[in-house]
Amino acid sequence: MNPAISIVISSFGTRAATWDRVRDCLQAIAAQDISGVEVVLCKMPELPGEVPSDLQDIVPTLRVMGGSSPDAHARKTLGVRAAAAPIVALIDADCMPRRGWVQTVLETFAFYPEVAMVQGRMSGENGGFAGSVRRFFAGPEPKVAGPAKYTATNNVAFRREAYLEYPLPEGSGSDAVRIQTAAMLRAHYVLWQEPAMVALRDRRGLATAAGVAAEHSTAIAR
Repeated sequence: MNPAISIVISSFGTRAATWDRVRDCLQAIAAQDISGVEVVLCKMPELPGEVPSDLQDIVPTLRVMGGSSPDAHARKTLGVRAAAAPIVALIDADCMPRRGWVQTVLETFAFYPEVAMVQGRMSGENGGFAGSVRRFFAGPEPKVAGPAKYTATNNVAFRREAYLEYPLPEGSGSDAVRIQTAAMLRAHYVLWQEPAMVALRDRRGLATAAGVAAEHSTAIAR
């Protein structure tokens, strides 16, 4: 298979790490209205035990990477290197992409061939401490489609070659986005924000993967 997009799952955001949250994320990916999707799951040290065998049943194209680096940025880069598609998306394991998410990513890159990165919008995330933590590490939320000021670490997609040229620097913590952004802008890469690229931060009891999959995507107006 020559996938159109590879989705890398390599970290958790502000929620506790559980395999059930990974399953919810995979189920939301499986519900996308497009084929040619590869998923690369990087082993995360905060998850207990071995990778459950049933995950492959949810997404048959799932590939599991070992290594389990303690650095989340290193795991993302490992996943991008292993990806087979020219477009690579990064999403936290406790997030669920809304239906139409993959299509939005691919359409945006196709419509804007000069764009190297597209970042999306989180839905259902509260404005309290958890939301503040996400914004601190991942950058501001896009409100309108257009040029972005920063890259991001979650709910974001890159042209694979561009990411590998300027990856999130290992060990850089909260400075990773700033460092990557500065390098890409110096190289004259175009960064883009697309609010129709929506993912839901898992809040147990308030949202399920089935609920996300049932939503209709927002059409991209060109």
